[in-house]
Amino acid sequence: MSDKKPNIDRAISYAREIAHPRLVGSEGEGRAARYITGVLKEKGLEVEEEPFRIKIVPWIPLRIGLISSLIFLLIGFLISREHKFISAIITTVILISFIFMGKLWSFLAGLDLLPDLTRGLSSKNIIAGITKGGERRVFLIAHYDSKGQSISLITKILLVATGSFYLILLTLQYVSGPPHQSQEGINLQLYVPFSFAVIIILILASVRTDNSSPGGLDNAGSVGILIELAGLLKERPYKGLSITIIFTGAEELGLLGAYAFLKRHRHELNSDNCYFLNLDGVGVGGRLKQFGKRPIFQILPAFPMVTGLMMDHLPFEKAGFRAMSLGCVSGKTLKIHTKEDNADLLEPEGIEEAGIKVLEILDRLDEGSVDPKNIAKKNNICYIML
Repeated sequence: MSDKKPNIDRAISYAREIAHPRLVGSEGEGRAARYITGVLKEKGLEVEEEPFRIKIVPWIPLRIGLISSLIFLLIGFLISREHKFISAIITTVILISFIFMGKLWSFLAGLDLLPDLTRGLSSKNIIAGITKGGERRVFLIAHYDSKGQSISLITKILLVATGSFYLILLTLQYVSGPPHQSQEGINLQLYVPFSFAVIIILILASVRTDNSSPGGLDNAGSVGILIELAGLLKERPYKGLSITIIFTGAEELGLLGAYAFLKRHRHELNSDNCYFLNLDGVGVGGRLKQFGKRPIFQILPAFPMVTGLMMDHLPFEKAGFRAMSLGCVSGKTLKIHTKEDNADLLEPEGIEEAGIKVLEILDRLDEGSVDPKNIAKKNNICYIML
């Protein structure tokens, strides 16, 4: 393999060009897409744009679901003296919806069951073929849209986890027997977990989504390194790999770009020889971790996935394809989905580390060190998120 390495300064300059608010449907999203397409064509690559419709934005059903959960939570609390097991069932259903709301959205999106409520909102995937002819097909993915929220992604995940804890505690209190009461008849054992669960649901229901975040870490840095790698890989003499780069749209609306690509190309893809490497949130030096249940290569310290985190690997994982994930875990991640998530958060050593690891994975795949028939089974898949 060639020893040529990615130009990190150039990768960061690409990232800075799109590190501006680019919520789906905004002028910023269109400007970012035009820039990516233009740079890829300047590198001599054939580029295809695949538009797709967006039927619904996820915060509408999410807010409806949270408000409904709040109503049922209150009903369960009020009837808990006489019907504690019914109260426990209600709380359990709310808990399950908390933990699996991402999977529910993925299920509906994957089956194309979402209602059409956006009146023509659309986005597009940008696809560039790098090398062809190899028996193993590798897809490098990064989403180019961004979104702002009144709380960061990590704060949202912590709220979901904390809310789930209090819902579990509340359910256990419902089924553990007659609770102690004060002279006023207030259920002391239920009052604390119920109150905290209500507060957390109210906070989540009040989260605002807007076009305020420049999306430096999420996900301009990943786009920048992929654009840089596109030119490098074009000259790299891979014999066993066919490499395609996909810049997905509408990831922040529930992985809709990834689902659109899978729906359009599923008949062309063989789960025995396809690998999906999704880049999302890289750019912090020394903080790159490995995610996945059964990695293709163990190249970094493993880090567990947490509830509430949705990445573009999920549609391909559900469909039975192999992948693995890399991602930075850092205090800077707290700024994702806020106005502070700008290109200044990107660190050259972080971008370089991610680029080198991607090249290492591609080199090892090209050398044939992995048997594509034996590394993973359907629904037992790992993924790369950078």
